[in-house]
Amino acid sequence: MRLVELSVTNFRSLGDVQGIPIHKQTILTGHNDCGKTATLDAIAFLLGERAIADSDISDFAVGEPARAALPSDEAEGPRTVTVEGRFVLSATEERSLGVGPSLRVRRRHVESEGSCLEWWAAVPRNPALRNIPALKVPELRALASEVGVSLREGQPNVKASWVEVLEEHAAGTEMITDWVAAPDPVTAALPQLLYFKGDAAESPEAVVRSILTAKLREYTLREETRQKITDLEEEFSSLLKDDVVRLQKLVEERCALDVFTVDPGVQFRPAVGSLSLAAAAPGQRAVSLTAAGSGRSRRISLALWEASQELLSEQVEDSIGGVIIAYDEPDTHLDYDHQRRIMEMIKVSASAAQSTVIVATHSLNLIDGVDIQDIVHLNSRNGRAYVQSLGANDDDEETRRFLSNMALSLGFRNSVLLHERCFVGVEGPTEYAALPILFKLAFGYPIQSTGIAVWDCGGNDGALSFAKFLKAQSAPSSSWSTPTPCATSRRSSTSTV
Repeated sequence: MRLVELSVTNFRSLGDVQGIPIHKQTILTGHNDCGKTATLDAIAFLLGERAIADSDISDFAVGEPARAALPSDEAEGPRTVTVEGRFVLSATEERSLGVGPSLRVRRRHVESEGSCLEWWAAVPRNPALRNIPALKVPELRALASEVGVSLREGQPNVKASWVEVLEEHAAGTEMITDWVAAPDPVTAALPQLLYFKGDAAESPEAVVRSILTAKLREYTLREETRQKITDLEEEFSSLLKDDVVRLQKLVEERCALDVFTVDPGVQFRPAVGSLSLAAAAPGQRAVSLTAAGSGRSRRISLALWEASQELLSEQVEDSIGGVIIAYDEPDTHLDYDHQRRIMEMIKVSASAAQSTVIVATHSLNLIDGVDIQDIVHLNSRNGRAYVQSLGANDDDEETRRFLSNMALSLGFRNSVLLHERCFVGVEGPTEYAALPILFKLAFGYPIQSTGIAVWDCGGNDGALSFAKFLKAQSAPSSSWSTPTPCATSRRSSTSTV
């Protein structure tokens, strides 16, 4: 499953942010406290990798488009956090889940009630028939009596039999599409999250544990491994039967009950337990990383991030699960050369099958190293975050406005300083308007994605003045040439008239 869109409600500054695009490589940028880290943490909540704290729940009212911050006691009902993701599926996942090429999954947290994972699916109109396996035996019997079904002759009077007849009945009733509890196969197919934070340099153990846990989960999803785990679960469930019967009888006798049932579900979820790391410099004895300096930890963490790319490259396209790699300010305290290494590492990660890379950063090196269509710009107003990004149908004016807004929030007066590196002077307003349109029609992406800035010279005299200015500002070693429309370098000092 590959995440392609995210929507968040009432999670910290993300009061009601809908349709955040998630590409194979996505850069989240914006000023401080605009919601970048909140977006990554919301993804972690969606994938079941973090719990909701009281401080995560915002007090934004949800209702009218022009929402305002309200005290929690003025809101109706308990406060609720909702994070929804739209995922595209591999062919194997489509067959396994029995759904189309995409699906919607959300995780909701209701204050004082807890969290649950749901998916948008075809379900019986009768709510009582939507989550039959979760019911206890007495509840199954009562439901069967209510809808008028009974066990077939020869069927044992056990939970599995009641579930079977009720699900057969439910399949023949009227169906609707609604949010319902996600079944175990959907939960198992969610992507694994590798979350690398800027301060993770102080804890390489956390980085190693994340990488190895992701690989361990990948191994458990293999068909041959899954069968072994299933066999173990069934074996231990069988071993518990006598204990379950004893518990039931003891409770029935001591509480004077006719029936008391216990129906345990045994699940094995392999995880990396204890972990210790040590390193030795040339000519020195090995020292635990807990006793090493922060400089060594930073270098080791960066090397671990890079090493994870080799492990990810072993994934196959048509598989179950996938990986989301989240970097929160990965360039923290890194020099320019190491920042360039981070850029290359991100590109390699995004190119792996079934992987998605999301980076929250202020770094111009990272922002300027990707296509502008892969940048999501976050901003905030009155404590509430909102999102700007480029869509396939956005015109040149909207593209310029997007770049300008992003440059302004990062402290630049002109977007040319941020992204555009090649200058093309045209004769007048007609050419100025037409060139970006023709470029996008020809290549399918904005002219700004190649780092080209178009300038309206206002006639031949203006074009000559423009050329003289560029020549005067160019370094002596600069070359003058005409770039092709598919040029992608954003660091070139070449100027064109």
